[in-house]
Amino acid sequence: MEWLGWTAAIILVVTLFAQVRKNLKEKRLKGVNPMLYYGQAIASLCFTIYSISIGSIIFVITNSLVLLSAMIGIYLVHRYR
Repeated sequence: MEWLGWTAAIILVVTLFAQVRKNLKEKRLKGVNPMLYYGQAIASLCFTIYSISIGSIIFVITNSLVLLSAMIGIYLVHRYR
């Protein structure tokens, strides 16, 4: 069933980076609440630490990438707002 976890991780990461890519390409954050990225960053940081503590490589990688997308989103918030 590990494949299911990896499938979910890929879908989540691709979806989040698609939004970040769209915002970067359009050079604006139309319809995106900036708090989304801040909340995502805090939650992802907590989930990454938790994932490390339980030794789940799927969740460590996924949450680290979600944290990265949130950090890029926060950068875009400050750049384009």
